[in-house]
Amino acid sequence: MGDVVWFADILAANLYLLPPKSRNVNRRLPQGAQNLSMMKTKLFVIAIVLSISAMRLSAQLAPLKEGDMFHDVAFVLADDTTEVRISDLHGKMVLVDFWAAWCKPCRRENPNLVAVYEKFKDAKFSNGEEGFEIISVSLDMNDELWRTALADDGLNWPYHVCDFLGWHSNYALAYGVRSIPASYLIDGEGRVVGINLRGDKLESALNKRKRRMSLFGRSD
Repeated sequence: MGDVVWFADILAANLYLLPPKSRNVNRRLPQGAQNLSMMKTKLFVIAIVLSISAMRLSAQLAPLKEGDMFHDVAFVLADDTTEVRISDLHGKMVLVDFWAAWCKPCRRENPNLVAVYEKFKDAKFSNGEEGFEIISVSLDMNDELWRTALADDGLNWPYHVCDFLGWHSNYALAYGVRSIPASYLIDGEGRVVGINLRGDKLESALNKRKRRMSLFGRSD
């Protein structure tokens, strides 16, 4: 709220919301009337800013639950030109992982993600999915720190996303992410089948869905 009032003060002090003729008239008003006019302008600005904030909050979706269909948002990749959607990866198991370079629990989990990706990236799963992908969505605000963390942690899958808005990230807003690390495991139809699976739990969930080979060489 303090930021809103500060913003209103700046705008009102410069009378940005009043047309030139109104500014001239305002200078001829008694001091008390000028103060009242300034206060009305500040309140008007505060109302606008709060309305925009309310619209943004109302756009925030509730956190997903297991069984929900994953929202098919376009993720803009690190090259700033390529987009990927969950629907583009139809038929694959996908982990959407929210993290940041400054998040220590996220960084501790990254070696496990690398190991799981290498183990399952070409796996075949019992529901017909073929392959496993990770979409890493960063809440970083610094490009250099983000890219350094990608390299240092060896995150060698192709799908890396960051809009550099931190907790105001459009992706965090779209998926109701309020803390990290956070992740969603998605099946080949785009349905959430696991939430916040870390450590051995992610590998176990993928193993349970992996297609088994029978004694006769056929897949079960």
